[in-house]
Amino acid sequence: MKPLITSFKLNNKKVVKGDSINERVLINSALDSIGNIKLKYDENYISFEFVALNFENPEQVQYAYKMHGLDDDFVNIGSNRVVNHSNLEPGDYIFEVKSSVDGKWANAGSAKLNIEILPPFWKTWWMYFIYAITGGFLLWAIMYYYTQKVRERSEARAGSDETSVFCKCFT
Repeated sequence: MKPLITSFKLNNKKVVKGDSINERVLINSALDSIGNIKLKYDENYISFEFVALNFENPEQVQYAYKMHGLDDDFVNIGSNRVVNHSNLEPGDYIFEVKSSVDGKWANAGSAKLNIEILPPFWKTWWMYFIYAITGGFLLWAIMYYYTQKVRERSEARAGSDETSVFCKCFT
């Protein structure tokens, strides 16, 4: 028996096929066929609803889920069909839910959904590159300024030494 992910909520608002959220469409087709959802860094409170169809004993269906990238093992949630996750860090996750009537999870069917939470622009690789270039430039500017001051002082001392030698010779 394979469960189906029936609903996805973002920041406590149900997202349906074709909805525009933050000026983009997150879901273009049914949840079980999209496979991947890309979210921004501040879209990190998500909820899933799911169901496994069992017409003989629907009340005995048990569920377990795992958020790969966050959970180490499956979390058995009994007959509850809703999972919430909040404050997810940027990264790649896979939400997987299993269903079983007899409690044997090894042969249980599962449904998966890939979730990518993008980092804020100030934590991207290209911004770190800009930080490194800026830091390198600042270090160079400080060293250049320091070297110029040392050179000016040494030239000033050399000039004053020549003047004192000149005065001693001709007096």
